Amino acid sequence: MAPTFTPHTHPRFSSDTARSRRRTAWLEPLRGEIRRLAATYRRAEPAGTQVTLAVLDGLGQARLQQLAQASSRSEDTVKKDLGLFIVLVLIDEHGPAAVETLRHDVNGKNSTRSRTAQWPNLTWVSRYTPHRVRATAAVEAGELEDAGGFRGGAYLQVNREERFFCFLVGHVLLAHRAARAAFVELVQGSHPDCALDPDDLQVFVEAAALRDFWNDLGDPVAYDEETARRRRAVVDGLLAHVGSDVSVDDHDLFWTSPARAKLWSPGRWSVAALKAAGLQELLPLKWAFNAKPDFLLVSPGGALLIEAKLESGIGRAEGYDQLQVQRLIAELLTALVPAFGGVPVALTTLGTSGDDGLSWADVFGALDVPGLDSFTRAGLVRATSAGR
Repeated sequence: MAPTFTPHTHPRFSSDTARSRRRTAWLEPLRGEIRRLAATYRRAEPAGTQVTLAVLDGLGQARLQQLAQASSRSEDTVKKDLGLFIVLVLIDEHGPAAVETLRHDVNGKNSTRSRTAQWPNLTWVSRYTPHRVRATAAVEAGELEDAGGFRGGAYLQVNREERFFCFLVGHVLLAHRAARAAFVELVQGSHPDCALDPDDLQVFVEAAALRDFWNDLGDPVAYDEETARRRRAVVDGLLAHVGSDVSVDDHDLFWTSPARAKLWSPGRWSVAALKAAGLQELLPLKWAFNAKPDFLLVSPGGALLIEAKLESGIGRAEGYDQLQVQRLIAELLTALVPAFGGVPVALTTLGTSGDDGLSWADVFGALDVPGLDSFTRAGLVRATSAGR
């Protein structure tokens, strides 16, 4: 039978193996350049199958000779390794279901073709393996017929859950020092005073810091004198921070019962009671204790809150402004929580455009480091387009 284009979704027909990853690991510094060359070719030839030739042409024979000399490999070995690495880069970016290679049906081996006259500068390349990237990929488990209902794409290609993409960002930051360094450099481009340290960076996702520090004040059930004293000191500090002259002794709304034996967490204050008492200015404190910024990054010299958005905008309703509340969280952590020791807490956003902070595309660019697994890379690529 004639060779056919086959996706890299099954072990027998996939170039993505542990052995191929080990063999091409030395080429990781070229990943970004190869991605750019492949993307340029695909923009001109979306259905093209000569991406290998395009990349080799972009690198040039002199570059190949330099790689051979620097690595003590033969030029022929370098060409073979590059040919394998190119398809791995495509798989990492687009997913194994989207990348297809021309193969023999019987034995699953690559079916090569002679270089065409389209590439006159590639006299040093005689044959290549055709690859193509499909616009709509099959599911990982194999082809799924489109019967007019749900499409056949993999879930990764349709996922729109903001928390999933935040999870991937957190994973990469924790797993790769190079990614932390690139991310910190990206942040400092817009927040030069945010002193994050890639070698000492704590990453928290959906961090309800004020809520958790309040819970740490003492056992709410036993509620001994020490717990009562600490709660009172915290609430007094919160009221003073927002410039309120009210005392917790002035209103029942601060207490869990008319006996006034226990103080509520600010997150439990009644909105109706605050409004009835004319204390609307305290509502931001309630919101600050209930808020969960998508990221809290902490280093000894600084911290950063990040509010991530994919399809929705910043929350604003009936006096509530999500970013103002997070600014208040940053102020309270710096001013009142000893764990932050007066460390400045900066605030930024992560969205599709990056107009007011970071963009998903810029973050992906920073986190796309050698050694990043293909699933995470494909997920972050999805994040750059999901909100558009």
